[in-house]
Amino acid sequence: MNNTKGIWLSARKAHLKRFTYQLHQTWLMVALSAFCITGCAGIPITSVYKMMNTNPVAFDPDKVAVAVKRTNVVQVETGDVEMQVFIKGGESQQPVLHTYYLVVDNAPTLPTSLSKLRHDEALTVMTLSTDDAKRFHALQRRMKSHLRAGGHIDDFGFIVRILDGCKRVSNVPTDVFLSLYLKLEKYDDFFPLYQDVNIGKVDLAPLKQLSDWDTCTVPAEEGSGE
Repeated sequence: MNNTKGIWLSARKAHLKRFTYQLHQTWLMVALSAFCITGCAGIPITSVYKMMNTNPVAFDPDKVAVAVKRTNVVQVETGDVEMQVFIKGGESQQPVLHTYYLVVDNAPTLPTSLSKLRHDEALTVMTLSTDDAKRFHALQRRMKSHLRAGGHIDDFGFIVRILDGCKRVSNVPTDVFLSLYLKLEKYDDFFPLYQDVNIGKVDLAPLKQLSDWDTCTVPAEEGSGE
């Protein structure tokens, strides 16, 4: 066998293996975000590419936002959406994991694509609290120190998922749709993480099933698009 060809094939195989690993990691992250279920979400290929090239060091914690569009018989409130950001540990290091519970933004700035809702839809935008934004900035400084010490960008990752919600009506229909959009940097637009998941028909385990969600105790938040 030609040695040059053998080297080229080995390099190509190594590149393909790394690409497959990155793609697997991305799909795992997206699957975890989609209520910890797989195979149920409409995930645009452009969003997969976006997630593959996302770097938590470049996030703007003051501008990070999650928009939850849903059938208006359900609601999400402060604390229902979780973001986890992590640094993988090395052989002698413990992994670093920070968890943030997002708060409702009562005066969000929305692109036109998200401001147009059907009569049966609602939209809630959630952001990091002021204190959590400061914690995120501190974590980013730690990430930069990790890189200076010989770490890699691949050591960083994040997960966004909806932990819970509440029911605004006593008789929830069978079809209840939910979409989640993400904004990570100051000049970014929201992009869809997943769209039109029918949470009335999918298994949300290990989280609570829609039928087990509590009844909302407060009116819909201002600025939630309702």
